[in-house]
Amino acid sequence: MKYNHIFIFGVGGHARVILSELLLLDSHQSIIFVTNDSHSLKSIKINHIDYTIINDMNNLEESYDKDSCGIIGVGSIEKRILIHKEVSNVISNFSWMRLVSKHAIISADVDIGEGTVIVSGSIINTGATIGKHCIINTRASIDHDNTIGDFVNISPAVVTGGSVKIGNNSNIGIGSIISNNIDIKDNVKIGGHSFVNKNCDSSSLYFGSPIKKIK
Repeated sequence: MKYNHIFIFGVGGHARVILSELLLLDSHQSIIFVTNDSHSLKSIKINHIDYTIINDMNNLEESYDKDSCGIIGVGSIEKRILIHKEVSNVISNFSWMRLVSKHAIISADVDIGEGTVIVSGSIINTGATIGKHCIINTRASIDHDNTIGDFVNISPAVVTGGSVKIGNNSNIGIGSIISNNIDIKDNVKIGGHSFVNKNCDSSSLYFGSPIKKIK
């Protein structure tokens, strides 16, 4: 679909990843960055191209229309949730796009929620459900029949077995491996390079190979 504008919320590293994925799909889209953190900036130069910055969320309505959409370009789960609330307060029916890299491999029956970003090299197998505003990062491998909640981070090179469940607002650290049929509850953090071989309680931190509950 051709949009009048695509808004990227954030100007950091993940925002630039999103930009690069968008440009692979269509280099002719009108892309505008939105941030409350760079009040003095009116534009940002990336790869020798100047992009407009909206540096006050309340000014978003001036450029947004029914043929526009946006995506949150921030890696922090907490900040993504906050930005989503801020945007919804300004434009209650704001349209969030699903961004799937042209270099990702996604089964035809995978269900992907609005606002989710699936980065280059990712693989998502049949029967999987990915929630809203998730990040499935570089070379992540999501096996069949996984259920992933909203605002979840799947870090680079994470591998999940079949029928894994991951709750809302959970973060799976870089290079971690999750066994088949594991249930990870809401607000869980898994440290990098962990081996997850047991279910994880909500609002907890796990780390190690195999994992141990830290707190």
